[in-house]
Amino acid sequence: MIKIVKLTVLFCLLSSISFSQVGIGTNTPDSSAILDLKSTTKGFLPPRMTAAQRNAISSPVAGLLIWCSNCGPAGEIQVYNGNNAWTNLIGETAAGAFICGTSTVTFTYNGARVTYGTISRTINGITKCWLDRNLGATRVATTANDPYGYGDSFQWGRSADGHQLRSQTSKVGISSTTSTQSTTDNPGHGNFIIGSLDWRTTQNNNLWQGYNGINNPCPNGFRVPTKDDFTAEMNTWGANKATSAFSSTLKLPLSGYRDNSGNVNNCFGSNDAAEYWTSTVSLTNSVYYANKFEFFGTSAYFYEDTNRAAGCAIRCIKD
Repeated sequence: MIKIVKLTVLFCLLSSISFSQVGIGTNTPDSSAILDLKSTTKGFLPPRMTAAQRNAISSPVAGLLIWCSNCGPAGEIQVYNGNNAWTNLIGETAAGAFICGTSTVTFTYNGARVTYGTISRTINGITKCWLDRNLGATRVATTANDPYGYGDSFQWGRSADGHQLRSQTSKVGISSTTSTQSTTDNPGHGNFIIGSLDWRTTQNNNLWQGYNGINNPCPNGFRVPTKDDFTAEMNTWGANKATSAFSSTLKLPLSGYRDNSGNVNNCFGSNDAAEYWTSTVSLTNSVYYANKFEFFGTSAYFYEDTNRAAGCAIRCIKD
């Protein structure tokens, strides 16, 4: 009799699971879902594996979901499409295992999907990975004065919200200007903010700090380089810094800069120079200032007192 009762209870439970929804974190799972997970403090964690382990899965079924830990520069959620291919969540070909110098990086910039190459640099036994061009550049610079290799001009600490856009063929900033400073980390518009030493009314030294830094404009897995990153590169250059910067594997062009009046300077002329932001904040006179790396002719040095409203180029890096 007891066995009959147990079998009956088991049958009822199996029937309930077979013909209704399962809820975790909720007693009322959605009727359209076979499994409904609800939480405001935790997320869903799919199986984590390397690209080699993913490729070793036997006969994956369409819709199979994983997290590939070494795919792309920062890992990637991937889905098997049932047509002998893995894709990312927007339907593009899934990234393979990331190998700097061989792998490319595809990301959204200024509303479009772009693909940049990568450059592996080992200096004093430390290997870093750089993007092969400045943010916003349409190609790797072919000469030190290649306007298509200059890229855009960012105000220090701002995201790629459109304010940084500049012409590739002339000394013109494409983005409109405004003299109204922002009260927050995200101004909510793409205007280049002029007329002050900082685009923000109050200073925030936490912008651009590291991979997860506020407003990091670099693709996922990359960051704005520090003063030390550029110092290591500069120490490998010859006497003529501008020539050496371009002849190095980084192909750093003389991109000029956009001043806090909105004008583009030091390019397309006889006084061409390169102005690159670092994420390092100024150590002295820190109000409104940040570290900029500049090189031209035979000179290369850091400006510690560069105002944050200036627009400079960015070359992203990854450890």
